[in-house]
Parts: sequence; structure tokens; C-alpha cells
Amino acid sequence: MKKIKRLLAALLCVITVVCATGCGGRAIKRRNTVSDYEKQFDEYCDKVFKSSLEQEPFSLVYTLYDYEQYGIGVSDDDKTLGVMDYDSYVESYEHSEQELEELNNFDRNRLSTERQHTYDTLVWLYDTGLEFKDGYYMQRAIGAGSGFICNLVTNFTEYCFRREQDVKDYFLYMESIPPYYESYIKFCNKQAEKGLFVNDDVIKQNIEYCDKMLDTDAKVYIDTFENRIKSLDLSDSDKEAYIEKNKEYVQKYVIPMYKDSKSALKNLLGTSKNERGMAGFGEEGKKYYEAIVRDKTGSDMSTEEVIEYIDAKIKALYLDLYSLMTSNPDILDQYDKFEISMTDPDEVMKFIISKMGDDFPEPVTTDYNIEYLDKSSEVETTMAYYITPPIDNIGINNIKINGSALADNTIQTYVSIAHEGIPGHMMQYTSFFNNENISNVRKYAGIIAPSEGWAQYASLNTLEYIVEEEGYKKDLAEIIAIDERIGYLIQTRFDLGVNYEDWDLDDANAYAKGMYDEEVVKILYDAVVGDPGEIIPYAYGTEYMYDLRDEYFDKKGKDVKGFNTFIINSGILPFPLYEKYMQKSDYRWFLQI
Repeated sequence: MKKIKRLLAALLCVITVVCATGCGGRAIKRRNTVSDYEKQFDEYCDKVFKSSLEQEPFSLVYTLYDYEQYGIGVSDDDKTLGVMDYDSYVESYEHSEQELEELNNFDRNRLSTERQHTYDTLVWLYDTGLEFKDGYYMQRAIGAGSGFICNLVTNFTEYCFRREQDVKDYFLYMESIPPYYESYIKFCNKQAEKGLFVNDDVIKQNIEYCDKMLDTDAKVYIDTFENRIKSLDLSDSDKEAYIEKNKEYVQKYVIPMYKDSKSALKNLLGTSKNERGMAGFGEEGKKYYEAIVRDKTGSDMSTEEVIEYIDAKIKALYLDLYSLMTSNPDILDQYDKFEISMTDPDEVMKFIISKMGDDFPEPVTTDYNIEYLDKSSEVETTMAYYITPPIDNIGINNIKINGSALADNTIQTYVSIAHEGIPGHMMQYTSFFNNENISNVRKYAGIIAPSEGWAQYASLNTLEYIVEEEGYKKDLAEIIAIDERIGYLIQTRFDLGVNYEDWDLDDANAYAKGMYDEEVVKILYDAVVGDPGEIIPYAYGTEYMYDLRDEYFDKKGKDVKGFNTFIINSGILPFPLYEKYMQKSDYRWFLQI
């Protein structure tokens, strides 16, 4: 971005956010009187929140329904996608160091419980983010299904139209596409000069994506625009004028971006000096990957400790699998034959909501919309995603489904709906945003491992509902969950092995011998080389969520709903903080509604 502003010097990880028409649910109210000292802390948090959004104007429409009420002002000149720029990168980290110093001036002990949670979270985010400080040229401008080329379509096709001004802003952002992608291409060329650019496989994937957009004449930008503008209170003539302007802008700004990016990437083929993972870039690559691991795990573990943790989890789950197979010899045959008769996503969601009351807290809203992705915007690696609502308006929640990816897999469809919807991301974020005890700066900061960990853990814990509905015993739900967990763990082990331990393809095949054939290994290898660390939050987050539950049971008794309520009401936190707060005698603060 223009200032390459990593919020709180941490990586943001929410895909997008979407407009809503009404706020549902009951807010969890602040309970304590506020001291003058706490007011100063609140002012600091408010300042960080506002300044972060002002430096990332494109995220405003996704983050807040009515940002003007928050005193946030952005001029038309500032409404750009920004550019990739070294000086701005350095400036953003200097700013983060200053913010951390100001934060450390506060006496944590003088703050209320909820403010201490904000304080602790901000310290962790600053510390984690600053580990990326010296890694400007280690950043990935493009990845396997990620980066500036692939992300552009999501940014514009999910851009919210709540009022006419949003449409005008949309065109301002479109006008800034040329300097945006030109700065990234310049960055890619500089990376290549330094021998730090991605390998040819990743380059080819991005070229193919450009071809996909060019073959359709970027039709998805036109179709989605027309669908969104229909909801605005405008005359038919005004709507038609904007539709025509969008078509013009797609031809003027979007199509050239894909053409020029494709050409630039073709010129970069063969420039890579490293066909392996981040470790192939030497100590600089390993150091940057260590920062990725801390960010993606939401923990304070070293990379070596994470490797040990993942290895231990794989071993333990295989033992659990063996135990289930021994006690029920027919279980694998049942798994092979198991199909879920319920295939409609909306039916699945309603079914889960009807069954979850004994295990999960009541959702603050059950308003949602499920729709299938346009064929032109489908990505093989994405099965579904949840579009987070604005912090100040949780009324509409959109879930997007990749129909092609889920067409023939009823189990994965079920798990994906539970993961993205209720009790997964949708319940997690709407409860988080609805909790008035939690500051906006915490709500804005992205911590991916506990987010994905909760969604995956929660979705797997709904499997017993559908298994019993289909006439099977609970053991089948357990084996499905174990299979899912092992799959993510092995992919994560690949990620760590390739990017930290410098595995080549032969090493990967040796590790996977007896589990995967060479074709699958090559797919996994290319995926973790292309997007280092992307799979880690799912496996690590899920397993740590199970660990937290076990610890909760040891201390508070086996109360599934109590634990799930504790996590939901805590909001999204780094994992060490969940553990820390669970130890406190006032943990029941989290259980109050």
C-alpha cells in the first residue's frame, strides 16, 4: 500500500468484509466505570485504530459500515490502492516502534480486565509484526493463488455499494490500478536481480491466472458490479450510466493490468535462483520464515518447537486412529461408503443451528446469505470463504461457495459450511464484533491461527450431528475428524520441512513414503513453495484449540459448552493469552453474556 501499513506491524488475514443493512443480535455491554487513566488508554487505542484505517483507505468500506461516525476522514486523493515502496515500508515499521513505545508507557496493572486483554494483544501484535522489519525483499508479491494479481479480483468484486459515494470511490480506486501494479512489477524485477524471486512454477500459475481473466475479458468485474448496483436507491438512468462507466474502466484499467503483468512475468521466467522453499534463500530466508511461523501460529513457539509439536500431534492422532480401528474393525469401510444426503448449503446451515444448542453458545445473529462463486473467480485451492461484516454492523453475513471444488464431496461441503458459517467464522466474528467490552483496535487486528483454528475445531465438532442423523455411531464422526486433522498436519509438516529444513522433492517423497504417491507429493511440495506458511494456521490452530479445551476440562470440568463460550466471548486472541486468562480466578468474566 502507499504506506505498506501492516496494522500494528502485523499481517492482516481477513479476506474481505461486506456491507450489511441492519445490525442484529444483542451487544455484550461494558460493565465498569472508567477511570481517567483508562480513558487515556482508550484514546490511545482509538488513535491507533483510526490512523491504521486512514493509512489503508481501501479497507474502510470493508471495515466500517459508517466510518464517518468514527471521525475518520479520507480525501479523494488518498483513495488509492497504494504502491509497493521501500521507504514507506521502513516508515511503517518506525511508526510501529513508536506506537509500541507509547503503549509500553501505560501501567498494565492500572487497567480493567478487558483493557489488559487489549494491552496484551497489542504488545504481542507489535512484537510479532516487528520480526518482519528487515524482510522487505523477502515478501511475496505473487504466490500460488495469492498476491497482487490474484487478489485484485476479490478486492473489487466484493467492494460494497451502500450509497452512491461508494460507487464513486470504487472508480477512484480503479483509476489507481496502473501505479499499483507497476510498483509491484518493479518490485518483482528488483527481487529477481537479488536472486530472491519465486520459481517458474509460481510464475506460470500467475500467468495462467492472467490468461483466465483475459480469455473472459474480465467479465466477473462487470457481472458483479451490475449485481451490486441494483440494490442502490438510484434512478435507472444513473444505474445504467455507472454500468457503462464500469465497462469502460475494466477495459481501460483492469485488462491492461492483466496484459502487462502477464508480459512482465513471462520476462521473469528463468530468473529464479531457488527452486526450493524459503530455506533455499539462505539464512535470510529462514529468518523471514521464522517470522511467518510466529505470525501464522499465533504463538510464542520457536519454529523448532512448532516442528516438534506437529510431529507429536501426528503420532498421537495415528495412535487414536489405530485405537478406533481396533475397537471397530468396520469403521474404515463405513468411512469409505459414508455420504451425506444433505447437499444444499442452506439446508446444512439450518440443520447445524438446530442441533448445536447443547455444545455452543447462542449465535448473536443467524442472518446470512450463501451463494456460489462465479466460475471466472473460482480458484482450485479455495473451497469456500466467509466475508466478514463491518465491525459496526453484523446484520448480513455472506458465504461464498466454490461449486466446482465441492461438487462431488458431500463431507467436505458439510465441513466447509460449518467452518465458514455457524458455529465457525460467522459465529466467531459476529460475536467478536458485537462484544462492546472488546476494543475496535482488537477487532481490526488479524490473528489468523486462532481464527482458523476455532473455525476448523468447531466444524469438526458438528460432525457427530450429521453422522447420527444418517444413522451411524459417533465413532464415525471421530474418524472423519481425525482424518481431516491428520491431513492438515501433514501438509503443515511439509511446509515446515520445505521452508525451514530445506527439504528438496526427494526429501518430501521420503517423508511421505507409504502415505502419498509421488504425484500428490509434488502437488503438496509446489503448494508450500508457492505460499509459505499458508497452511500452518489451520493445523496448528485446530490442534491448539483442542489442547486448550483439554486444559479447560482439567481445570473446570468437562463442560464443552463452557469452553466454547469462553473462546467465543474472549474474542480472537494470540494463543498464549487464552492460556494465560484461563489460569486466572476471574476467568468467568468470559462466560458472562
